[in-house]
Amino acid sequence: MKKTESLLTVWVWFSLQMLGLMIYSNTFRSPLVFDDFEAIGNHSIRHLNLPILWQAFNTRFVVGISLALNYWLDKENVVGYHLFNTLMHVLNAYLVYTFVCLTFKTPRLEKNNSVDPRLLGFLTALLFLTHPLQTQAVTYIWQRATSLASFFYLGALVFYIRTRFKFSILSYALCLLFTVLGMFTKEIVFTLPLAMGLYELIFLRGLSSPKSSIGDQKVQIPLPTGQAGAKNIAGMTLLVPIFLTLLIIPWTMTKANEKTLGLVRPKDARFVHQNENLLKDLWRMTRTSSPDGMPQKDFVLTELNVLRTYLRLFLLPVNQNVDYDYPRARSLLEPNTLISFLLLFSLVVWGFFLLKNHPLLSFGIFWFFLTVSVESLVAQEEFIFEHRLYLPMVGLSLFLVSAVSYLFKKNPRRLTIILLGIIACYSFLTYQRNFVWKDEFTLWDDAVHKSPKKARVYNGRGSAFAKKGLLDEALADYNKAIELQPKFADFYINRGDVYAEKGFFDKALLEYNKAIELTPRFAVAYNNRGAVYKKMGLLEPALADCNKAIEINPYFTSAYNNRGICYENKGLLDKALADYNKAIELEPNFVLAYNNRASVYKKKGNLEHALMDCNKAIEISPDMADGYNSRAICYKDKGLLDLALLDFTHAIRLAPNDAKIYNNRAFLYFLKKDYDKSWQDVRKAQRLGFGVDPRFIEKLKNASGRNK
Repeated sequence: MKKTESLLTVWVWFSLQMLGLMIYSNTFRSPLVFDDFEAIGNHSIRHLNLPILWQAFNTRFVVGISLALNYWLDKENVVGYHLFNTLMHVLNAYLVYTFVCLTFKTPRLEKNNSVDPRLLGFLTALLFLTHPLQTQAVTYIWQRATSLASFFYLGALVFYIRTRFKFSILSYALCLLFTVLGMFTKEIVFTLPLAMGLYELIFLRGLSSPKSSIGDQKVQIPLPTGQAGAKNIAGMTLLVPIFLTLLIIPWTMTKANEKTLGLVRPKDARFVHQNENLLKDLWRMTRTSSPDGMPQKDFVLTELNVLRTYLRLFLLPVNQNVDYDYPRARSLLEPNTLISFLLLFSLVVWGFFLLKNHPLLSFGIFWFFLTVSVESLVAQEEFIFEHRLYLPMVGLSLFLVSAVSYLFKKNPRRLTIILLGIIACYSFLTYQRNFVWKDEFTLWDDAVHKSPKKARVYNGRGSAFAKKGLLDEALADYNKAIELQPKFADFYINRGDVYAEKGFFDKALLEYNKAIELTPRFAVAYNNRGAVYKKMGLLEPALADCNKAIEINPYFTSAYNNRGICYENKGLLDKALADYNKAIELEPNFVLAYNNRASVYKKKGNLEHALMDCNKAIEISPDMADGYNSRAICYKDKGLLDLALLDFTHAIRLAPNDAKIYNNRAFLYFLKKDYDKSWQDVRKAQRLGFGVDPRFIEKLKNASGRNK
């Protein structure tokens, strides 16, 4: 019997794993999107330094550790990050299966023989695994915060149930450990002790007595003390330490943790505290963070409509969107809001009505409301995101499978066929939805068509256009974003970057000035404006802006790199070297810093160190033409002309319109006395707009005996 159970467990795990990997196989090379850039670009994950990770991630400390481990293994290769997210999703599906199977061993359901618990658990897990709404929590790398928190949530609940069946120090310790880790992963775990209490009341009340039945045996639950057998632990007693963990999230979200650990949180207007009163701090954090000062009442009213939308998306997952443009509700008497309220109220009443005879259906309803509550009651900048339904999906999946099971309890085969048909449709929709996530452009273009009046989607698509080199299209989208939301500084920075790329430096400066006017302590705006001043040859204002950017953000690697270039152009090579070193210290794979440091080493006559930096730059970014160009110059200066020629030629292959590389190769051909090819590269550089040194042209004329 035990061998059969073990084989079944392996088969279930293997099936979930294969199906999960299959339906998410087209996401493994999906690029970074949205908050992924800030998360993976965050300097704190470059080292497994726990104090730094705590300072950077705080309430999501465990997420920071997972990203740091990913970076240690994969650097910026997205495959490892996506694989982690997918496997975490599969693990959660397996925990759903385990949870349902354990639930059928509780006093409320142990005599229920109408359906095979393992079949019901497997179908629930499959529904959870394959539903298209899960794609945002799985494919969107940063939203591993949601799936990782759900892993600890479900794991803690499973260990709690096992502990209630038969007390074990190990099971209870793991339950507490998962609870604490979950509290440091995402705020949605705040409801976990309440979920355990709900489960206790619905399914485990029969185990509260001194001797509780499990199957046909009487099981005593001993105390974890030397008085084993003297007393039995009631379920509520086990919950006391777990309820104490509710203090963790409020503590991490308030200034109390700064005093305890001496660490400084990032400055955020929502967390500016006037006193040490914890309750007042918590109340302040429930106020809206919306830019227009939306009242908390409006947020909660709007969430009534959002919950109705979530239920619709669960039953009919069509028109999914990465960034919904959701209308705000202002009164309960608005028709849509009133309908939503009546629907949700009826659902809660139905949950109580089902409690006596259909506890699984009742639990599924209450699980949905409980697990969605944190992100639906605490005001946030956005009303709706699909990843917020990830954990509530457990209750919805359990409800749907249990409902279909009840309707077809006399025909298990029909039950299986219907649910497998739904799961097959969901699997197809998930695979198709993941194609939208294949790159930034497809994701944001889809959002633009579905949210045509939302500024952020145009900004996202504009960034995708800019990365493709389609600057006019990017400019059009940034213009639209600013038209829709004229007081958001990021949009002006992005438009300024496009103007700078097009060579319109005066226009770029106006954009950065506007961004600084809107957000005076915006390090990126100062850094980018400094970069434009540098390109204009205005080194003093460029240095001033770089200094300001570093003052605001001492970990800003790009600002150190730009300041290094300014110092290098001023001939202050030691200061330039120090800044490049700092940039590399903060970001060990900062390819531009290596390439620029190589330039300083060359100027200082240290060709060996210059070559080492060029090699490192090429190792990090094999497709960066400047790396090969710099190394070719080093080889030329060392007299290794053939190696230099190979690198110049490869650089031109990578960047066929980079005039300076043709100019450099022309000089190399001159040294090799291949004057015809030297003239060809001179003409190519000139056609591309490069001002070739007249003195070199004069030397080439004299050496070749011709004028062109």
